[in-house]
Amino acid sequence: MMVMYSNSSSSSYYYYHYHYYYFFFYFCCCFFYYIYYYYYYYYNYYYYYYYYYYYYYYYYYYYYYYYYYYYYNNNYYYYYYYYYYYYYYYYYSYSYYYYYYYYYYYYYYYYYYFYYYYYYIVYNS
Repeated sequence: MMVMYSNSSSSSYYYYHYHYYYFFFYFCCCFFYYIYYYYYYYYNYYYYYYYYYYYYYYYYYYYYYYYYYYYYNNNYYYYYYYYYYYYYYYYYSYSYYYYYYYYYYYYYYYYYYFYYYYYYIVYNS
């Protein structure tokens, strides 16, 4: 009976420790499993978080890029018309001085022929 008792107690002892190690094994597996998936989803959360902010700044980067591109083109447009009117201002200024010079040229030309004709009349009279 003592042997049977001892066998029984030993079997219960091994049964208990078997379940203890079994429980410990699954507890550790589940624990590392949940730790793994916790960090996995935690990492994915921050991955998609930075992924979202990456596209967020990417979107604002292109927003400001097109904004400055639009602003630059408008400035280029206004500078183009500024230099365009600046060019026509100098063009008409030059034309004004050209016609001014042309007017004085014909003015002196007229007086030259006037005096030429005058001296011709005086000389031949």
